[in-house]
Amino acid sequence: MGGCMNLRDLEYFVLVAELKHFGKAAEKVFVSQPTLSMQLKKLETYLGVMLFERTNRQVHLTPAGELLYKQAKSIVTAAKNFQESAKVYRDPYESTVRLGVIPTIAPYFLPMLLPLLRKHFPKLKVEVSELKTETILKSLNDYELDLGLLAIPIPDDNLATISLFDEPFLLALPESYANKPIKKIAELKDQPLLLLEEGHCLRDQALQFCQQRGVGLPADVRATSLETLRALVVNNMGYTLMPKMAACPTKGLCYQELKPSPVRQIGLAFRETAPQLALLKSIASKISEAKIGG
Repeated sequence: MGGCMNLRDLEYFVLVAELKHFGKAAEKVFVSQPTLSMQLKKLETYLGVMLFERTNRQVHLTPAGELLYKQAKSIVTAAKNFQESAKVYRDPYESTVRLGVIPTIAPYFLPMLLPLLRKHFPKLKVEVSELKTETILKSLNDYELDLGLLAIPIPDDNLATISLFDEPFLLALPESYANKPIKKIAELKDQPLLLLEEGHCLRDQALQFCQQRGVGLPADVRATSLETLRALVVNNMGYTLMPKMAACPTKGLCYQELKPSPVRQIGLAFRETAPQLALLKSIASKISEAKIGG
C-alpha cells in the first residue's frame, strides 16, 4: 500500500456513501469534485480495495465499501465528539448543540425557542434537524445528535428526558361546526378521523385518545404534515386533533376545546453521558422558566 490515510479522507468517504453523489459531497465540504474524487481514489489505492462502484449517473458502495463505511462512520463521529468534548471543557456554553425536533413541533416552537437560546447562550451554535421520533432516538444513540425536542415518554431506556410542558390538543373541524359545540368526541364517531401517516408519534397519540372514547375509525387518507391535515379538514374530509401551538386561524376551519382536554407532554431527550450535560440541563431550565409553548 502506498500513500497514507487521514481523517479528512474518511469524512469524504462517509459523505459520498451517504449522499451517493460526488458533486453534492464536494459542495458540502467546499472542495472541487475532482479534488474529492482524487482523494478517494488515493484512499482506495492505500486500502487496496474498491470502495465505490461508479457509473455515469450513480454511485454505489461495493461490498468492501459497505463494511468499511460503518467503521469509517464510527471513526468520524468519534473524532467530532472528541473535538466537541475538548471545546465543552474549555467553555461549556461556547459549543455546538445538534438538536433534532419532530415535525409537529418544529415550525411552531422553533421561532420562539431559537431567540430564547440566542439571548441566554450567545456563544452557543445550534444545528437543527427536523426528524421523526424514531430517527431522533437513533441519532442520539449514534452520537449524531445531542438533544431531541419531542413528545415524551419515549421508548428508549438508554436516554434521559426532561419534561418541559404539557400541550393540549384542540378539535379541528370544518367551519360548519362553528356554532355546533362538541362536548364529547364520541359525537363524531360517524365522521372520518384524519391522522398523520405512520411514523409520527402524534398519529399514535390522537388515535389512542379517540379509541379510548369509542371513536376509532380513521379515514383512508394519510397526511404527511399538519398543514395537509388542516387542508383536508377545510375540504370537509373529516376532523382531526390539532396541537394547540399549531392551531393557527384558517379560513374554512374552526377549533373547539374538549373537556377534559387531551394533552401531549413535550420534553427534551439526551444522553446522560454527554459532555454537555450541564449545558443541556440549563437549556431545559431556561425553556421551562420562559413558559414558551405551554
